[in-house]
Amino acid sequence: MTCPSCKANTRVIDSRTPLASGTNEPFLRAALRLVGNRTTHIVGRRRLCNCGWASPTVEIPLEDLKALLGVKP
Repeated sequence: MTCPSCKANTRVIDSRTPLASGTNEPFLRAALRLVGNRTTHIVGRRRLCNCGWASPTVEIPLEDLKALLGVKP
């Protein structure tokens, strides 16, 4: 992922899934509230850039995202 601040590549410093870590991670809890029980195939990642920018991101498989948005395949 490209850093929105300095445009350099970020690195992943932590990855979590709901099945592996439960829902103890706040950003995973937030993502699960958004998607409800429609999918648990999400991966939460903590990203960090050398410039100091940091952010959690959540990855959802494309097919699950299409279903959540009501987009026809």
